[in-house]
Amino acid sequence: MRMMLCFLAAFGLYLHGASPTVSFEDSGEMISVAFTLGVTHPPGYPWLTMLGRLFQFLPLGDPAFRMNLLSAIAGAGAVTLVFAMTSLMVARLTRLSISLARLAPWISAITFALTKTLWWQAGIAEKYTMSILLMLLALHALLRHILEPRPGRLAAAVFLSSVALSHHLHGLYLIPAMAFAAWRSRPNFARLILLSMLWLLPLSAKAVAVSIRSAQNPQFNWGVPDHAGRLAFYLAARQYKFIMLSNKGPGDFLERLATQSTVMPLKEFGPILALAIPGGAVLWSAAPVVAVGCALTFCANFGFALAYPTPEIERYYLLTYALLAILAGLGGVMLLRRSKIWGSVALLTIFIPALINGRTSPRNRHYLAYDFALNQANSVTPGSILITEGDDPSFPLSYISSILDRARGITVLPMPFLCWNTAYRAMPPHNPGIIFPPYEENPGIHLPRFIAANSSRRESYYTPGCTGEGSRNYLVPRGVVFRAHATPADTQKTQKIYPRFPALRLRGAVEVEQYGDAVSTRAVSNYAMGLAYHGAQAIETNRLADAEYFLHEATLLPGEKMVSAAALTHLALVRTMAGRSGDAPGLYRRAITIEPAFSPALLGLARDARNRGDQAAAFGFAMRARQHLDYLNQNELRELAVLLGMTR
Repeated sequence: MRMMLCFLAAFGLYLHGASPTVSFEDSGEMISVAFTLGVTHPPGYPWLTMLGRLFQFLPLGDPAFRMNLLSAIAGAGAVTLVFAMTSLMVARLTRLSISLARLAPWISAITFALTKTLWWQAGIAEKYTMSILLMLLALHALLRHILEPRPGRLAAAVFLSSVALSHHLHGLYLIPAMAFAAWRSRPNFARLILLSMLWLLPLSAKAVAVSIRSAQNPQFNWGVPDHAGRLAFYLAARQYKFIMLSNKGPGDFLERLATQSTVMPLKEFGPILALAIPGGAVLWSAAPVVAVGCALTFCANFGFALAYPTPEIERYYLLTYALLAILAGLGGVMLLRRSKIWGSVALLTIFIPALINGRTSPRNRHYLAYDFALNQANSVTPGSILITEGDDPSFPLSYISSILDRARGITVLPMPFLCWNTAYRAMPPHNPGIIFPPYEENPGIHLPRFIAANSSRRESYYTPGCTGEGSRNYLVPRGVVFRAHATPADTQKTQKIYPRFPALRLRGAVEVEQYGDAVSTRAVSNYAMGLAYHGAQAIETNRLADAEYFLHEATLLPGEKMVSAAALTHLALVRTMAGRSGDAPGLYRRAITIEPAFSPALLGLARDARNRGDQAAAFGFAMRARQHLDYLNQNELRELAVLLGMTR
């Protein structure tokens, strides 16, 4: 009953914070693959794909929300397992009063449920909540075996650890603890073979399922792992080897080691994290074997995260967070038993993470990824080709185009697949009407050739961040994407055309930084870049009203420092041209506050100081601008030379 109440409470929290639609990262891919039963990126998530497909039959929300619901259930299940494991430890390892014994699991569950990362991930269609659920299922079975050894429990733990590993490489964290428990049980040869077969079964089933489905060439077929060589490459996630520290030197390793200390900041737990210290002491004194198992799991988690320095590393520590929450529950009740006053004070901190993470973790108003995908599609001529690179532009676009059919007939093509012969050969059946010229290994030749082959019937565009090898010099901003060309002549023609800037959907864009999510902030910064560029275009054609609108909107949105500084500087120029020169100095000063080296703003301040007769200030600003000539055009360089000559 208490476990059911824990599950419902956690599920209610995560359901309330669930995103109403697609999110960034891998969310769009996970939803699209589940909807079509395709093949995800390495090392593959077939269990999540199949469960996600079942959830698509629910008559709730759109396909994305149904997958978000699966994440909420998995997250609530993980919290409930933390509750169950703490209950088991308290009942078997301590001599507490009934009231304290019942309190400990709630401390652990609440501590884990309110962590920033779990709360966030349980609201979006990602693989991490399913991963922590499967790992905790395996550890729960292992804990029961350690406390009361039975062959069936160890077999269940080994099997579940393999299921967790077949879902995500995070399952590697469990191997040391499982091996330690198996060694302590002294299995005979026959039993060791049986345990090995149980461990290999889910991994083998995954390999078979992925290869069979890939051979059918579904719409989403990442890596095309349809034969032994590509399947091995796929299952081992070898394409991410370039990230691993094993490819880098000692300096990279030491730098990474130093940065790991910031991975578990207090905002994950709040002060309640301190209770894990006495909890660890209690566990060591009561059950050293369990403590050793926890320590082995901590070390494996840390070692994997150390060797794989991805920017989103906090998600890789969810298992460590769960174990620390269990220790916090044990430490909390032990402190309360020693001193009711200090114990009560300590337990008052349990809800602090709700205050810290309550604004950043819930995604119930998170329309940023959905709107970003629509804004990219609306920047493109209907029926065009949109070439993408990077998960954040690509996956939401795939979702709205392939699943929701909201992309106005646009064909979305990932650039890495266009430039990889195996994937390139698999694309024509899914993209009728697109011409696929013979493959050329050099992307600098292949991509312009592909664009040229389709140029008579379809325009081609790139998403932000997609340089397009061989075409990067032939890009013209259009809305929040780039028109791509194969030749300089075509580029020059497009540069002379100034289409109307598309109406942007900007729900939550101004407040994006409240999430503390670099991915969302980076996506929104593309709006500022597109608006600033079109504002500059409007100045060139003397459309001052349009220019002021675009540039003012750009200054309201989070953007890269140089883009924000440029928008403010151009806005100052527009207002000067419109006879409101009094506004200009303040805008210039805002620009150099954001980017002190932005010479056009320094030049504007020098110009203003000269007009006011302050020669010393004009000379000072002009000298500072002289140090960064790369940002100045020819007219500005001539003006700077004049200013330096007049104020010398």
